[in-house]
Amino acid sequence: MQPDMSGAVPAPGTEGFLAHIRQLGASLLGHAAMRVELLSIEVQEEKARLARLAMSAALVSALFIVSVVLVAILVLAIYWDTPYRVSAASWLVGIFGLGTVGGGFYLSAQLRLSSTLFATSAGELRRDADALAPRVINL
Repeated sequence: MQPDMSGAVPAPGTEGFLAHIRQLGASLLGHAAMRVELLSIEVQEEKARLARLAMSAALVSALFIVSVVLVAILVLAIYWDTPYRVSAASWLVGIFGLGTVGGGFYLSAQLRLSSTLFATSAGELRRDADALAPRVINL
């Protein structure tokens, strides 16, 4: 038997056991590192998805607002020299108000939907737990 770093000679039979413990520790550390890497990739993907979503929402919202304002100006210009200009303006306010309320309800419903952040990691951890769980063999 070879002496260890302290110069002591390990007891017979403990060398193989210690090697297995080291191998198990290295395996667990490698597995943990892989899971952390998977989590970081999922966080990066979710950040990129949210950034794209925010940019798209901002662009669509800006274009929608400009379109709505131009339609309102057009309607008011058409009815300006008629006795219906006040009622046309009132209808525009009512329609835009209803659109705002509907958009608020839609936004509220979208915010209540949960994200599937870390779903892949959670699935992998479940599979790991199932693989490590003791199995009962019925004969």
